[in-house]
Amino acid sequence: MNQEAAQILNQGVQMKRERRYVEAVSLYMQAIELAPTEAICYYSLAKTYYLINQWELSVLNYLRSKHQELRETWKKYIADPHFSQLANTVRETTSQDTLTFLDAIHPIAFFMLLDSNTSNHLGHALLDANWQNSESNQEIQNILIKFRKKLPEHINHYHRSLAGESISSDKNDMDIEEQVYVPIGKEFILRNLHWRKLDSSDDVREIYRNFNGKSDMAVT
Repeated sequence: MNQEAAQILNQGVQMKRERRYVEAVSLYMQAIELAPTEAICYYSLAKTYYLINQWELSVLNYLRSKHQELRETWKKYIADPHFSQLANTVRETTSQDTLTFLDAIHPIAFFMLLDSNTSNHLGHALLDANWQNSESNQEIQNILIKFRKKLPEHINHYHRSLAGESISSDKNDMDIEEQVYVPIGKEFILRNLHWRKLDSSDDVREIYRNFNGKSDMAVT
């Protein structure tokens, strides 16, 4: 990332910590203009959109972030022997059924197994909006049955943590992340990322320009 973009991004982070979210959004967008291939810019913007209840814009920018992140991970896999060895170790410990499924989507779809942070945050952007608006679809409702009583407190903890408060996570929080949010986020990415465009140099803002923040339930 160039120095000017990095400085503006850091200013956005500071605005977010001060809960000056509108100013943070403006700064993140400036950083994106200067560094449109940096996943962290979209990632930071998505978090802030979540905090101001702009759910679809949050989802959109998490998707842009993941697209760009996968592009960079692929380059790292090719260029960095240590990283490629680590990635291959993950492959070796993954079931053949899972690998067959992921490889059928795209040769680098298995990189989804290496990091769950974006999937977790994306899951929150997708689920928490529905939960708070009481418009969850049936698929989500089925997942929520087990955690229905614990979810409101967990969402509160997550929101406060994302806003910069020091919140201690307990086992319930970790279980909810692992069993609810990460799977929802991963499935959404698998279904909605434009996998065939990972090898292109197209701007992710153009790739997902008309994306409405909702799943079309199709792998493209």
